[in-house]
Amino acid sequence: MSAQSAEITITVFGLKISDAERELWEKTVADMAAAGDNLSGLDQMDAEPMNMFNPGFGKAEA
Repeated sequence: MSAQSAEITITVFGLKISDAERELWEKTVADMAAAGDNLSGLDQMDAEPMNMFNPGFGKAEA
């Protein structure tokens, strides 16, 4: 009988991630989440989109 190495696989959203790739996968997910945090300040800008066809565009507000 030959010795076999046990490989652990987790499934996340249908993706099978082997134990050998798990550390890289976790780091990638953490990096993507951190990048998304930097974009959270843009939500306020989206509330009033810029309109270049507005006659008041570019004028200083009182």
